[in-house]
Amino acid sequence: MGTYLNEWSREFEGESGARYKVSVVDTWGMTEEELPGTFEGKFRIDLPSKQYMMLRLTKLEA
Repeated sequence: MGTYLNEWSREFEGESGARYKVSVVDTWGMTEEELPGTFEGKFRIDLPSKQYMMLRLTKLEA
């Protein structure tokens, strides 16, 4: 087995003026949790290390 970091992060740069909601999807456990608030511009999502995770970004209507 490989070694896993305690946490990982991913940076995003959204479209100018656009806002996004972000959900964390555990594809193994089949759960989805929406992060609080909205994100815009350049932002970073920090998450604890866990296999089979996915981020879902949804662009919000203006």
